[in-house]
Amino acid sequence: METKLTLTLDESVIEKAKGVAIARKTSVSKLVEDYLEQLANNTNEYNNIWDDTNFVAEMDSRVESYENGTAKVFTFEEIKKAVVETYQAKKATK
Repeated sequence: METKLTLTLDESVIEKAKGVAIARKTSVSKLVEDYLEQLANNTNEYNNIWDDTNFVAEMDSRVESYENGTAKVFTFEEIKKAVVETYQAKKATK
């Protein structure tokens, strides 16, 4: 069942999305739907990691070291890899 959703977005984002939709021969609505579906699927897979107090403490520690200027700057790929490894290790111990 399809349901209508109204979004308020920056005009430049809407224009860029229209360009992407045209290039992909689809609609902005379909782009948003696909993105939200992908986000929901990935989020469900990794939601339990935030229940891991060791992982959360490690992330808090990294934020603190970043704030006081002693942190290593991590790329998105490094962070993603750490999250996946932690999730897989936690899953393997169950």
